[in-house]
Amino acid sequence: NALLSPAGEFYTSMSSEADSNAALASVADQLEHLLPRIRVALAAGATWTDTLNATTSQGGLELKRQVISKYTVAGDTTVAGRSAWKINRASTSSTSGSGNIQGQNASMDGTSTGTGVVLLSHDGTFLGGVGAEDVKAKLSLTDAGVAYDIATTAKTTIDRVN
Repeated sequence: NALLSPAGEFYTSMSSEADSNAALASVADQLEHLLPRIRVALAAGATWTDTLNATTSQGGLELKRQVISKYTVAGDTTVAGRSAWKINRASTSSTSGSGNIQGQNASMDGTSTGTGVVLLSHDGTFLGGVGAEDVKAKLSLTDAGVAYDIATTAKTTIDRVN
């Protein structure tokens, strides 16, 4: 469950199982990026940039993340017979932090790039979206002097369920 304003402003997300399931916690965390924060009057060619700074806990690490997203209204489209705006997103992010993983002091630094499309009806109803993100990070177990390179690609499709 997530609470969002009509303009896409994220308030909070809740998951009864997120504390015990890392995958669900990650999904709940990503709800914050589901809708763009609309900063301009929507019209073909309109653009805006949004910067998000957040701190999150993940697997014993306290991570600071900055996401810079550029949105462009690509134009009109039709989804299930409804007139809609097609909004493209291009983003970059950086993550860094440290903490303790199973008794080991650790730190993580990473970057990512992402793309996506959000479909909003002209009356502001979310109609669906797709996204992709490429992540590169380094996890260091400082006490052991060991570092791991991490690379992942995530693809997401969000369909509105009536």
